[in-house]
Amino acid sequence: MFSFLKRKEECRAEATLRRILDLTTPRVIFDVEDGRCHNRYSRTLPVLVTPRCGSSFLIDQSIIGLTRDVSDNGMSVLLSRSLDLIPVAVSIWLASQKFVDPHPVTLLGLAVHSIEIGGGYCNVGIRLTDRLEDNALAEQLLPLVEKLLPPEAQMERATT
Repeated sequence: MFSFLKRKEECRAEATLRRILDLTTPRVIFDVEDGRCHNRYSRTLPVLVTPRCGSSFLIDQSIIGLTRDVSDNGMSVLLSRSLDLIPVAVSIWLASQKFVDPHPVTLLGLAVHSIEIGGGYCNVGIRLTDRLEDNALAEQLLPLVEKLLPPEAQMERATT
């Protein structure tokens, strides 16, 4: 059954992903055609992936990883642990030498598949369904999400 509420939530996630893509620079890759229904955009960004249980975060199980690519409704992330069919929160804080976003963004989704690629790493596909709007929950993640910032930005935040 079609749900207008679910579509609204997905639109919030898609809008956030589009903003991330617009503010970042793609890696250079060769154009390979595949039969996927969503475009993949090559981006390498640090992310914090936190498993969820209902509406609470399992903060002690959070993992920092790197995105391989981002699509309109999800992303592929390299992690040091496999996550299969687990609800997750993905936190991103955009920063470069010239620009630091004032706040991190946390998206909610589901880890839909994990593929072990060797060396203790897994490629985890995450379907993102909504943006976290609850500031109290986002505050719980802030100490870990701050680790995604480059050292200069971390020092600047500590002095303010």
